[in-house]
Order: sequence, then C-alpha cells, then structure tokens
Amino acid sequence: MRGHPMDNPVWHSLTTEQASFAIGTAHAVRYPTDVAPFVAIERDSAHARRDALSLFDAGEIVYFVGTAPNDLTGWDVLNEGRILQMTWQRTTALPNDRSGIAVLTADDADAMVELTALAFPGFFRRRTHELGHYLGIREHGQLVSMAGERMHATGFQEISGVCTHPAHTGRGYSARLNASLIDSICARDLQPFLHVSSHNERAQALYRRLGFVTRAELRLWHVRRQ
Repeated sequence: MRGHPMDNPVWHSLTTEQASFAIGTAHAVRYPTDVAPFVAIERDSAHARRDALSLFDAGEIVYFVGTAPNDLTGWDVLNEGRILQMTWQRTTALPNDRSGIAVLTADDADAMVELTALAFPGFFRRRTHELGHYLGIREHGQLVSMAGERMHATGFQEISGVCTHPAHTGRGYSARLNASLIDSICARDLQPFLHVSSHNERAQALYRRLGFVTRAELRLWHVRRQ
C-alpha cells in the first residue's frame, strides 16, 4: 500500500511541480545547492543509494526528509532527528490584519538569508525565493519578519522560512504573514502544510492557533558526503 505523498515531500515536489529545479536520475533527485539543501529517493534500492551519492561532491552537506537509504554508507550522519509535518485544516478563523506586508523579490535575497540564519542557519539559500512567493514586514527599512513558499508537490504547498528577528517578536508578524500565505495557497486550491522541529513548542503553538494540525512525524537526516 502506497503511503501519503507528503511522507516523502522532497521527492514528490521535485518529481511534480518543481521538476524544473530537479537535478538527478530516476532514482534520486536534489535541489541545486543555492536553492535548497535537500536530496530525496523514492524508495530504498541499490540504484537509489548509488545515484544519491553521485549527486554530491565530497564534503557537501544536505538533508533527507522522511525517506532515506537504509544503508548510509558513503555519508557521515551529522544528526538524525524528527520534525512535525502540519497541515492547515480550516479549524479556526485567520487573523484579519494584513498591514505592512510586502512582496519580497530577488533584490531581498541577502536580507532573507541574513534573517533566516538567525533561526535556522543553512536552510535558506540565495535562490530559495525562486521556489514560491515570499512575503515580509520591514521596520525602518530593515526586514524583520518573513515567510514564504518552498516545497510544492501536486496538490500541496509548503509554507516555510517563517521567522522574525528576536528584537521584533511578540507583534503578531508571523501570524499575519502566515495568514496571507494561507489565503493565497487556498485560492489556488492547494493544501497548505509546513514543517516544524518536534522540539519547537512555541512555533507549534502558533501554528495550532492558525488552524494547523499535525499530520505526521517525519525523520530528518542531516548528512555529509564523505
């Protein structure tokens, strides 16, 4: 019996709606280094293990999400953890305030990388913004809060890059940005979903207030090509 497509979100994104970003083979695919640090296989096999290794140079660091080779020979496992995958279920009214939201573009790439590095260094790259729509809020010209769209598989759109500068938290910025993205995603008849660390209870509480519920707990492998 086949599992839910979002049990393997990177594979289903790079083999459907984001195939134009895919580098790889019929057995393993990855995003370009300057787009996102993820690699995926459809299922474990000798071909998948070989092809996944072939996509990287020695020393490159990436992540498998949900599905990884059973045998990680050739990789140094830097960390192995779990993340929650949450989907929006229309269980609560979204905030009405959409003030101060600006569309972010390639001109904001450096500011986006700098801001996200405070919360989750290494995940957001200079071309990550090309994967979808990114929104931000500025104070005195400085980008202080942002959120956008990353993985996109048929029928599903991930909300990602959600962060606020520590000096500007508690003002409802993340809720405002998430609500705007949810509106946009639902208008395209897509299912909003996101990923959050299983240890980040503060973020989980925010997402639950916005109407997200946990769909699954996924394994996350942080690996380096030997």
